[in-house]
Amino acid sequence: METCSKLVLKMDFRERQSGVALELKKYDDELTIEMANLRMGDYNLADQLIIERKTLSDFLQSIKDGRLFRQAYQMAFSSHRAVIIIEGDDAHDCHMKREAIQGALVHLNVILGIPLIRSHGIGETAQLIHFMAEQWCREKTARVKPPIVRRFGHPLSKRNRQKMSVLQMLPHIGCARALELLQKFGTIRNVINQQPTELHKTKGIGEHLANEIVNFVNEPFGEVMR
Repeated sequence: METCSKLVLKMDFRERQSGVALELKKYDDELTIEMANLRMGDYNLADQLIIERKTLSDFLQSIKDGRLFRQAYQMAFSSHRAVIIIEGDDAHDCHMKREAIQGALVHLNVILGIPLIRSHGIGETAQLIHFMAEQWCREKTARVKPPIVRRFGHPLSKRNRQKMSVLQMLPHIGCARALELLQKFGTIRNVINQQPTELHKTKGIGEHLANEIVNFVNEPFGEVMR
């Protein structure tokens, strides 16, 4: 890197055994690597860019269990830019409808403004991170916030993210629906006190889901298995 000083790349402790750490040693002259407990992502470049690394099988599984979108919304609402690297080709027989995968890709790229980059393996992942650092140094133009952040003018506070997380415990409620509910009704208490007819008026909440939410909230606690 000839155009700027050596950048600091923070690596989450969980990544120590991934093999990427060893590959990154090739770039010791250009990157200062520090181990850290990162709140978001697996790598943090210059305290400005969050890099999330997922194997293909983990990426697909995280779509199924909703983990991907919880992580993605957290990154999108932060003050950082973010990117997801999808590594490898082994899906471990993770059968998913093509439409579900495409929908996730569109939401990440278009709605949240988080680009996804494919990598063949750990060596290429390290190389991609190096390329990001190189271009991050050289880029002088203003870096635009992702669309989801621009919509509100600023990232959500930690307190508001916690409120969204509480609502995401409800059936089929992800980040987007939690946000819509809180914007419409104001508080968690107001949300859970609504009748299905009122919940149904919220964007993304159909009649069936509105009834399912109310039934879930009012359902007695079941017998504890011993």
